[in-house]
Amino acid sequence: MTAADQRTDFPTPTPGGTAQLAGRTVARIGFGAMQLEQRAVGRDTALAILRLAIREGVNHIDTAHFYGPCNTFIHDALAPYPDGLVLVSKVGADRDADGKLVTESLRDYSKRAVTNQFASLDSFLQRWNAADRKQAIIDELEEEGLRLEPLAEEVNPDLDPFDLICHVAYGRPALTRRERADNVRKRDVFGKYGPQARAVLDALLQKYQDEGIVDLGDPRMLQIPPIDKIGTPVELIRQFGSRAGFERAVHELQDALYEVA
Repeated sequence: MTAADQRTDFPTPTPGGTAQLAGRTVARIGFGAMQLEQRAVGRDTALAILRLAIREGVNHIDTAHFYGPCNTFIHDALAPYPDGLVLVSKVGADRDADGKLVTESLRDYSKRAVTNQFASLDSFLQRWNAADRKQAIIDELEEEGLRLEPLAEEVNPDLDPFDLICHVAYGRPALTRRERADNVRKRDVFGKYGPQARAVLDALLQKYQDEGIVDLGDPRMLQIPPIDKIGTPVELIRQFGSRAGFERAVHELQDALYEVA
C-alpha cells in the first residue's frame, strides 16, 4: 500500500456534529484506543480500524501510554498526522507486575516518572547542569508520559520545570521564577557587558520570569518582542563579540538562575 493509498484526510461533516475540546474544534464522536488493546485485534486490524475511523470523520483519539501497543498503532496508521487530528492522552495510571491497571495521584505518578529516569536528586542535577538545552530533558520526560503543564497547574504555575521537578520528585523547597530572576538581578551578573548586551540579557531574564522559557540561548529568541526592538539578531550578537560569546553569556545567565537553591 502506498502513502497515497493511506491518505486519511478528514471528510465533512464530522460525525455527531462538533464540540470544543481544550480550545480545539473536534467531532463529537471520537475513538477510544484502549479497545484495540482490550480486544487484542492485532496490528494489521488495528491500523485498518484507525484509518477507517479517520476516513469516517473522527478527528480526536483518546489514548494513554499504558494502553499497551496502541500509541505505536496510532503512529503507524496515521503518521504523518492529518491537520486537525487531536490526540488526547492522560497520566495517573500504569500497569503493575501482573498487568493490572493501577491508578495514583498526579503527584505520585509524576514523582515515579521522574525517579524512574533519575534515581536521585544528584543524578537529576548533574544532568540538568550539564545540558546545553534544558528543554531536551523536559522532552525526554514527556516521552515517558510526564506532562509538566498539568502538574504545574496543580502544584504552582509560577514554578519553572526545574523547581517543579525537584520539589515534586525529591521534596526540595522551590523558588518561583520571579524569585530566581530577582536573585540574578541582585547579584549584578551582567555588569561586565556593555549597555546593549545587558539590555538583551535583561530581556531574556524577563522572558524566563514571565513565560518560563528555559532555552534562552536559542538565537531565535532575538527575533521576538521586545528583544527585536533592541536591534537585529546580527547587531545584538555582535554586542557579545560573536555567536559563541552570546552563547557563553546565556550559559552564564542560566548557571546564575539555578545556582540559587
